[in-house]
Amino acid sequence: MITLNDYLGTLISSVNQARVMADIESARIAKLYAQDPLLKHYSIPRFRAQDIELDIPIAIDSFEKSTIRDYQPIDNKSFNSIGYSILKDIAGVDSFSSATSKVVKSKIAESTRNLEQDLKASVPEKTALHSFTVGMEGLFKEAVEMDAIKIKDIEVSQNLLRKSLEETLFTGIKSKESSEQLEHANVIVEAAKLREIPAENIIRIKMKLYEDGMEWITSKNSNGEIESRLLPE
Repeated sequence: MITLNDYLGTLISSVNQARVMADIESARIAKLYAQDPLLKHYSIPRFRAQDIELDIPIAIDSFEKSTIRDYQPIDNKSFNSIGYSILKDIAGVDSFSSATSKVVKSKIAESTRNLEQDLKASVPEKTALHSFTVGMEGLFKEAVEMDAIKIKDIEVSQNLLRKSLEETLFTGIKSKESSEQLEHANVIVEAAKLREIPAENIIRIKMKLYEDGMEWITSKNSNGEIESRLLPE
């Protein structure tokens, strides 16, 4: 199976190769003319396509899904802010002390970066979120101890933290999306196969190719040196 991108690219490449073969043949004829006393006065026959129109029937077989390149699963600023709020709410305080707050915010930011890297690297979401949650539970215990906050049952509080993270924070994570683009479609181009497909399922692509050549231009630069550049005719 071939993609539409590759198929159209192959067609255009084939047209270019046809032009190359025509130029090589013109060069061969030019040598023959140069050796003949009469033909050397004749103009050299040379094919040049002004434009080529293609009417191409194809059928779509399937689409190749491609993931978006600029994948941003987390709004870091909002994610970190909500994470901090959840920690202090579970701890039952309006705010942590200045020193503790600095440590907590720094470690939340680090955990968020690690989570985002895991998600971008296609680590299973469940695994990535579990690692983040374990880190947040450890950070919660550390913050409580730093500020000497009295907690009846640390495990109960950590369970509440886990539940709050799942219900509040994790809902904002965007999944990696994929798109189905026409140029990445797998297409059927063989005549025998196309004849078996209903006419209403056939797509006709109309292309017009315009020829534009390149030539070497030799000139002197400001230092008087000869230089050659490849420029459009």
